[in-house]
Amino acid sequence: MAGCFAELRDVSVALRKYLDRSHHLLANDDADELQRWADEGGVWRAQWLGLGRRCRLVAETRPTQMRREMEAMAAAHEELGSIQTTYTEALKRFAKDLVPRLGRLDKRLEKLGEAIGTTGSPSGDKE
Repeated sequence: MAGCFAELRDVSVALRKYLDRSHHLLANDDADELQRWADEGGVWRAQWLGLGRRCRLVAETRPTQMRREMEAMAAAHEELGSIQTTYTEALKRFAKDLVPRLGRLDKRLEKLGEAIGTTGSPSGDKE
């Protein structure tokens, strides 16, 4: 059980790091970077699924009678998957819906700045 707990903790830390790296995606419109992040998500999910199978944390492999600690680990495992799914869906929605709107707004502000005689990137990036 200690080995499964250590691996569960490692998978949890890896998820946090993976989600933290998503902030770089919000700062630019780099399709390659987005693909790398998505690939990392696939690697994380494979680790998460493997942990669930090896330690019998997923519903299909879970014994009917589990110790309280194993039940808690199974619940944590399930929640990690839910968090990753929810976060990824929100980021995809942001990329699909809001990034184009921000791009259009940047262009409008840039034109407005030219009309007023002010220069600079509307997003605050240094040019």
